[in-house]
Amino acid sequence: MNVGCIPKKMMHYAGMLAEARKDMSCQGFDVKQHMAHDWDKMISNVQNHVKSINWSYKRSMITKGMDYYNHFATFVDKNTLSLNNGHETI
Repeated sequence: MNVGCIPKKMMHYAGMLAEARKDMSCQGFDVKQHMAHDWDKMISNVQNHVKSINWSYKRSMITKGMDYYNHFATFVDKNTLSLNNGHETI
C-alpha cells in the first residue's frame, strides 16, 4: 500500500490537473497559470490517504479476530512466512 498504485495514481492525478489548467485556459476559462504547486502539501495528503487505508485494513482484520503483526514478512516456502520486526524473527 505504501509504495503501490494508490500513491502513484494520486501523484499522476496532480500532474494531470496541472495539464488541465493549461487546456482550460485555451478553452476560455480564467485560470491563473502562475499558481504554485505545494509539493509538501501533496506528499502529506498522499501519505495521510495511505495511512487511512492502512488503518482501515488493520481495523477490519482485528475486528474479524485475525492476528495482526506489524512486521516485515518474507516467504520461507509456500505455506510459511518469516516475520521480522527489526529485532527478532518469528
